[in-house]
Amino acid sequence: MLSKPLIFFTSILTALFVLTAYFPRTVAAQILDTEVLIGLPNNVFTTENRFIVYGRAPTVTDAGIVDEVAYIQVLDPEDSEPKRTLPDLELFFEFGGTLELLTTDLAHTKHDVVMSEIMWGRDTSYRRITDDDANDDLFEPPHDSTTYTQWIELYNTSNDNITVDLFLLFTPFKNYPDRETVVFEGDFYRVLDAVSTLDLGKWELPGKTGRRPNTSVISAYRNIVYSDGVDGVPFGSSESSWKPTQENGRRNILVKGNIETDIERLPYIATPGAPHVSDTLFERPLTTIVDSGQIIINEVRNDISSDNFDWVELKNVSRSTVRLENWELSIVTGVGQDNNLVDLPDYDLAAGEILLLQREDPYLTILADGIDIAELESRPVGAIHKYFVAPKLNLPNTGKFVLLLRSESDKNGQDAAIEDYAGNGFFTDTSFKFNTKFWPRKGQTFPTEVADFGTPTFGSIDTTWARMRYRADDGHHKDAWQEVGNRGGIGYAPGIDKSISLGTPGYENNALKTRIDDRNPRTPAVEDEYNDGEISISEIMYDPGPNRNSVQWIELYNSSMTQAINLKGWELEIRNLHDEKSEYIEGNFEFEEAFILPNQALLLVSKTAATDVPENRVYNLHRKHRRALGLTNRARPLLSPTAFYVKLTDKADPDWDGDDIVVDEVGNLKIEGGRRNKAWELPQTNPERRRSLLRFFEPNNGMKLEGWRQFSEKSLSLSFYGFHSDLASPGYRSGGPLPVELS
Repeated sequence: MLSKPLIFFTSILTALFVLTAYFPRTVAAQILDTEVLIGLPNNVFTTENRFIVYGRAPTVTDAGIVDEVAYIQVLDPEDSEPKRTLPDLELFFEFGGTLELLTTDLAHTKHDVVMSEIMWGRDTSYRRITDDDANDDLFEPPHDSTTYTQWIELYNTSNDNITVDLFLLFTPFKNYPDRETVVFEGDFYRVLDAVSTLDLGKWELPGKTGRRPNTSVISAYRNIVYSDGVDGVPFGSSESSWKPTQENGRRNILVKGNIETDIERLPYIATPGAPHVSDTLFERPLTTIVDSGQIIINEVRNDISSDNFDWVELKNVSRSTVRLENWELSIVTGVGQDNNLVDLPDYDLAAGEILLLQREDPYLTILADGIDIAELESRPVGAIHKYFVAPKLNLPNTGKFVLLLRSESDKNGQDAAIEDYAGNGFFTDTSFKFNTKFWPRKGQTFPTEVADFGTPTFGSIDTTWARMRYRADDGHHKDAWQEVGNRGGIGYAPGIDKSISLGTPGYENNALKTRIDDRNPRTPAVEDEYNDGEISISEIMYDPGPNRNSVQWIELYNSSMTQAINLKGWELEIRNLHDEKSEYIEGNFEFEEAFILPNQALLLVSKTAATDVPENRVYNLHRKHRRALGLTNRARPLLSPTAFYVKLTDKADPDWDGDDIVVDEVGNLKIEGGRRNKAWELPQTNPERRRSLLRFFEPNNGMKLEGWRQFSEKSLSLSFYGFHSDLASPGYRSGGPLPVELS
């Protein structure tokens, strides 16, 4: 009696004997001399679409072909003659033979069209066995299994459209690696390309049959150098000319509704309809680099509120003047969607200079006025930032996009003349020309460490995006951008709500300072160096009126044209010479948040009064610091009309006395040995019409008589705080360059 192991071993030998006996007498006998000619459905190869995929699956989805790739089914209706259904490629290449690409048009030559990729494996999960399988010729697939994932990709190497009829000739068991012509059933054909797996001995076509869920179907791709045309096509019948598509190459995908975030990755490792991606990526189009070394996109606001205050800021980061003639800014919202937003004028943007691009004239928006580079001859006195009106600058409120800045016009849709970019609009283009995840950039993989430009894009009601660095190819990177909210209203018109005054349009991203200089705050300061600082006490209304209860004020002025200061943490000290008529305040306080914009003033007032000064330019001492200053009585005067002293100190570190910087000190009060005296006479007050004191700006003159003059009776009062009849200009620097909003 035989043992169980011996019985099993005997069974295996019997099965092998039956198989080796059966296949030579059946399959080999039936197809040894059988050639099959397949007529490919007519199509047009264009220079823009150089790939066409011919397959046996009934749908694009079943074939695993990416959207918009030219896919042609090679399936005939039942009972049609001759049969044109694509044979089972796995079976054909298993036994070996020659596959040739033919045409009847003798004007074409070898390799005008070539076989560039073959998916010969079968996704066995699609195969449905029928009762008729036993009677089917093994060279023909079962009628219910035509969803096999098999296809052949053809590539047009020429620079011309290919419109001729094409055929595939399958010749099993025979080796025709390189013949020029073929006569088949009396017709003469030109051989355009051939793949023989029997040349120099039988060899296996690379790739793999898939068995989901464990494995994927893998295609064989031809190692073509696409940039070299016909010369870049290797010998098709050489084993070294073919490779399996790499796992880290471009995996075929299906895009649902063209939404990149909704991608279903299929179990096919292949590149149908696109150049093949090897592990070295050398077949990709030459990857381009955006240098970002001249003009960059510096700040972006895409306001998605109903008012839609969109603007884009450019900056010259080079050391030379750049002429903007023919430069343009465009927006990419998808593959093939690259549209102009701004055609820049002929203007020389100086090194370090900023240019603000906005949709409407400033007087129609919340933005401040400035210098329109399209009308330089009408430059207003005192304006500083440059702007340009571009009516098409309307950024989309939804969806991803990328902004492209080009140094040449008419390059839309091309990877050309791109100087800088900004955004996270990554759009996949698998065409031969681009093969990119970042259209219209060429040969780009999906970027890493991408900036979170909000949901779903730059768009937001309460933020802008400011550029933090500008390295090459950095316009998408998370470290290149920072969310920016309110910056005290820099670049916006007066009186605009700070909650919608986002970013710093027209000014440097770091234009808002919390101290008067950019030094290390731990570095001791010499006070004399800062008496000429950008913040100064510029005008004072010390006249309390005939009843000594009228509102008084102190004006602080920022003489910088480019930087704003937040006074939070700074200190103001007030001392007075007391008399019998009134009791004046004594004390000092630290500022809460208070912004003084470039070429603007902040008004410190003793109490609320009638005014035409914008509310966000008024700092109410009674409301914020009445206890520190002893202003519990609203009628108590702020300043003595006889003698007073005011000192402004930048206290960057309140806990470190050595860091204090006396920014400015003014007045005629002299304090020596605990005694107070007036150093010089203040101008007499007028019981009928109050007049302010105006500052002459010279070094260290705030404590001297020659540093001040009384507001002229012949001068124009630009504003008022308290009485319309006052001769003063509260909130505006009288005698200096006009503030932005009055320019």
